[in-house]
Amino acid sequence: MKNFVKGLVVFGALVLAVNSVSAESADRGGNRDEGRGRERMISKIALKLDIDTATAQKMQEIMKTGMDARKKLSEELKANMKSLKELVDKGASEAELNAQIDKVEANRDAIHSAMLSGGKEIRQLLGTEKYAKWLVMQGKAMSQMRERRGGQGARNSNRGGRSGRN
Repeated sequence: MKNFVKGLVVFGALVLAVNSVSAESADRGGNRDEGRGRERMISKIALKLDIDTATAQKMQEIMKTGMDARKKLSEELKANMKSLKELVDKGASEAELNAQIDKVEANRDAIHSAMLSGGKEIRQLLGTEKYAKWLVMQGKAMSQMRERRGGQGARNSNRGGRSGRN
């Protein structure tokens, strides 16, 4: 479970770093042309990591592929969690609960594997030094996100439940 949480934090940092660069690339009026915004984001990543545009584009492709895979897996996880809740609410047998728990854990493992796979691909693409720079950028993005949320973020997410949702 700790590795899963660590993986989620790494993935969140990846997404936040991309989103922070993307947000910087947005037009001031809030009107974003996806093509131009994407080009700007790629340019900023390339500049910050001192990589060529082709490498930055490949990095973005890896991240998008991973995000798409995780989105699908997350939707499956949500459905499996809903089924698990229904089983708990109806007082299902231990065998039924175990079968559903196995599905939930398999989804979580698949999400974690997808996160790690993307990170490994990016590390291979960038090399050690630039990947380290990328991780520092992610950490900075996570800190900025926590500040914008008033200190609430990944580290404090287990305090007070899930924002009032059951």
